[in-house]
Amino acid sequence: LSLGILLLELCFGKRLEDHSLRKQYPTGEGKEKQAFDLAAALVWNQHVDGEAGDGYACAVRWCFAGASIHSQSWRGEIIKNVI
Repeated sequence: LSLGILLLELCFGKRLEDHSLRKQYPTGEGKEKQAFDLAAALVWNQHVDGEAGDGYACAVRWCFAGASIHSQSWRGEIIKNVI
């Protein structure tokens, strides 16, 4: 989640906390905040393709949907899908 958000912020030059999409949700704390961050980031992610291209958009999308730190090969998966 954090890597995907960081990639979004780098792509658009704006922090998630400052984006109007995130401000639509309550601030929250802990897991609640993470859920609201994810909800806003998934909507924001829909605009990455037009800004940075399909490859970058796929990398960001993978960070939200395909990443699993429970897998033994998570480092290899990051290299394959993000880097």
